[in-house]
Amino acid sequence: KNPVLPAATTQKVDDELIIWGALEFPITARLQPAQAALDALLRSELTKLIRVSVVDAMKEYSHSNGQEIERFTQEVSGAKLRSETVIERAWTKKMLGERKILYLVGRLTLSKKALNQVMLSMTKNEVPGQLIVEHLFSDSK
Repeated sequence: KNPVLPAATTQKVDDELIIWGALEFPITARLQPAQAALDALLRSELTKLIRVSVVDAMKEYSHSNGQEIERFTQEVSGAKLRSETVIERAWTKKMLGERKILYLVGRLTLSKKALNQVMLSMTKNEVPGQLIVEHLFSDSK
């Protein structure tokens, strides 16, 4: 059975943020590099969501410097956060018209609790981490 993506690429379920992604490759592609590309796609989507939350929090906290937003986004979405995310993958070979492809689907999960722990461990926290977490997990996004 082919993996099927949900309608939304980002879901907020209870206290978890779930990001879905899918990629297609030629059938001759190696699985390990294809999985690495899928992981990179999922992590880049998480970084985009974090950047929006940082911008929103900094506006609320009266900060708007572009370099500061970028630095803080990188700090939040750095190695500590990567170690707190869970990525699950599935793959299949399927026909796309006349050609056979390798189809990968992935799901990145981040809990609100894990993000809060990362925020508490940050040393240079000019914007309250809780504010960023609340923006990321708010229902309005």
